[in-house]
Amino acid sequence: MLNGKDLGQAIELAITLKIASGAAKSKADIARHFNVKPPSIYDWVNKGSISKDKLPELWNYFSDVVSYEHWGLKGWPHIASAPGGEGLGGNISGARLEPAPPLTGRVPIISWVQAGEFTEAIEPVHVEEWADTSAPVMARTFALRVKGDSMSPEFPEGVIIVVEPDLEPIPGDFVIARNGGGEATFKQLVRDGADFYLKPLNPRYPIKALGSSLIIGVVREMVKKFR
Repeated sequence: MLNGKDLGQAIELAITLKIASGAAKSKADIARHFNVKPPSIYDWVNKGSISKDKLPELWNYFSDVVSYEHWGLKGWPHIASAPGGEGLGGNISGARLEPAPPLTGRVPIISWVQAGEFTEAIEPVHVEEWADTSAPVMARTFALRVKGDSMSPEFPEGVIIVVEPDLEPIPGDFVIARNGGGEATFKQLVRDGADFYLKPLNPRYPIKALGSSLIIGVVREMVKKFR
């Protein structure tokens, strides 16, 4: 479980995503939800200073925009038949915490043009669409819609892939790479001796040397919805 400044940074990102999703209007709105004054939110963000009895309520409140990994947890805890227990936001005195099925986080779906220009976290104010994910959600995690058939049949056109820029790529990973022209492409990273290549899964397309292309993220998950 995160604490100190790491917890503060996690809270700050969760607040940003909550406001961007429209579930909260402002930090003041969030302060009212937790029945605290706005300066308390400042302490949470800048110092990671929050009482332990507030943590379950915190996790529950932000569970629609971040996953449990965001808080350094191995799963979502929940209140199990505790006297006075009213869910995660209730009185947890004497509560027994048990692992619960993981809930999803949310990440911004960006365009391939944005991916080609990607350097920093996507500003939530510029996000028009979000994707639910069970993958860990970090500060710069984003999603893309697959275009074309170079990665079919495993990744058909239209499915959403969740990308983590802060994960070190290794051979065998599916990656997003940017070529010298600033264009982003989705391929599998493979190695032959000391050389690295970008391999399409569709055999109709050629394997290309990684060369000067820059890997900007590792694909963590595919999200496919039918309706």
